[in-house]
Amino acid sequence: MFKKLISGIMAVAVCVVGLSGCGESPPEETETTVETTTLETTAKYSEEELEQMAQNMPEIVFVMSHNYDGSNILGYYITNTGEIKLYDFRQISPNETYEIPDVYYRLEEAVCDEIAPYMYWDEISYQEQLITKNELGKVSNLELIDKYKMLLQIDINSDYIVFDSMLDLEESYKGYGIRNNSNNEKEFVLLLSHGKEIYQSYDEYANELFSWLRFGELFPTIPNYQ
Repeated sequence: MFKKLISGIMAVAVCVVGLSGCGESPPEETETTVETTTLETTAKYSEEELEQMAQNMPEIVFVMSHNYDGSNILGYYITNTGEIKLYDFRQISPNETYEIPDVYYRLEEAVCDEIAPYMYWDEISYQEQLITKNELGKVSNLELIDKYKMLLQIDINSDYIVFDSMLDLEESYKGYGIRNNSNNEKEFVLLLSHGKEIYQSYDEYANELFSWLRFGELFPTIPNYQ
């Protein structure tokens, strides 16, 4: 189970409160000092800084990950050129269950021509929705830059709302955004996790990116949401 992330933003204020009496001079004003972490400043990039950082996207920028009944993950990802690719690790390691941060650099190994990432109810039983690579579009450069700028402004230490899922299906899925930090290291930002428990970020950028990634026009519509 994904561990809840707790924000570590801390402000330390130093102030002096004085009482003035007859014949006394008012107290001198004191400065307030505030300590901020590096992550706290993430949301304070200027547009120029965001533009510059967007030129240094990682090779794979967004990933959707699905599994059913404890099987290994399958899904799709978006590259820094806007290509959408399908992957399925069940063909490589059927007896394992991976997490994206652990196999990010192996996604190309699992690329495939078709997957069934969604289950939907057709009033009789649950059905798989088969999707092929021929159905996939491409994300424009302008749109990808816009979404990556949102990703850059998410506080990676943001809290999550946790609540029980209403699904009676053994299904789980997660959405990730991957960004380069100031040390050119990969940061995996969990946008949302949905399984027996749902982890939804308090960060509005995270929620907007997840909706775009799972329910947007870049991927075939899920039958339940037509």
